[in-house]
Amino acid sequence: MRAVELRARDGQEERRALEGEVKRGAVEVERFLVLEGGTKCETAEALGVSRRTLRNWERRGEAPLPPRGKPRQVVDGTARSAITERLEAVGPSLGVEPLKARFPEVPRRAIEGIVDAYREGYAWAHARSELTWHVPGAVWAVDHTESPERRAIIAVRDLAARRVLEWSESPQTCDAVIAVLERVVRDRGAPLVLKSDRHSSFTAHGTMAFLNSHGILHLLSPPHCPSYNGSIESTIRWLKLWTCHQAMLLGNDFEWGPEALERAKEIANGGVAYGPTIPDGLREVFTESVEVLEASLLEEAGLDRSGHDERALARRTAMERALVAHGILQVRRGRIPLRIGSRPWARIA
Repeated sequence: MRAVELRARDGQEERRALEGEVKRGAVEVERFLVLEGGTKCETAEALGVSRRTLRNWERRGEAPLPPRGKPRQVVDGTARSAITERLEAVGPSLGVEPLKARFPEVPRRAIEGIVDAYREGYAWAHARSELTWHVPGAVWAVDHTESPERRAIIAVRDLAARRVLEWSESPQTCDAVIAVLERVVRDRGAPLVLKSDRHSSFTAHGTMAFLNSHGILHLLSPPHCPSYNGSIESTIRWLKLWTCHQAMLLGNDFEWGPEALERAKEIANGGVAYGPTIPDGLREVFTESVEVLEASLLEEAGLDRSGHDERALARRTAMERALVAHGILQVRRGRIPLRIGSRPWARIA
């Protein structure tokens, strides 16, 4: 396996070449001033350098300046692979000290270069996406939480309008979810998409039948990925804080009554009027786009619709692409700096 060169003198070539040009230019100035009757000492003083320095520049002539610092450190590819494997096993927080103890034959500077390169790649691989929703009323998010007295509460939010549509006590059952959604749809109109996690109350046949009857597509979060529905998660966190505060003002420190829930909802909405309007014909066009994209994805992967996991992935990907294609969603994938701290005590053996 070929050797790998690391750091040390990298990036000096242009600067050292420029330094060489400046020094040769100073020598040319010295020669010109001497021919005009000046002295080398006067020239050195005018240039702001010592006579010895100017003489050394003159002796160097046209030879290129050597790079500063230690020579390039060369690490065998096998050692680099072994260090990378340790980083993958422990994580990017693994510091230089335990790696140096594990690989004493590898220079410290080389280990630092490998660690920095791994963390750089890790940060890009785990970059997060920033979502911006543009069509009010098009996409809702729903989720459950619990009050301090362990009673279930449901939250429904319009993502583009940034408005809480429902924040009330509701059991985590299919019938209760349908009742809440039916009331909100009657008052606000049906969205194009409803985002939720995979709780049984959201994936039950009755809930799916209700959504289908209103032309609402169900966008399920991937398994074990609550951040996929992070907007409603964040909203619930603030709603719980405001509800707790309002309950204390009402004299019920450990009980969230309907009034406290309603007040928290009003605080979240800020008194802004809510009047979402989905463009005419968008529902039919959007649904058709999802169906076409889903069929295309399954065909590209050589799969049919019998596999549940494959179908769910294709469905989710098709809906994401359709949301972007119709201007409902804007996705900006940006590199969010990760807070990676070294753990010099980590055991890596």
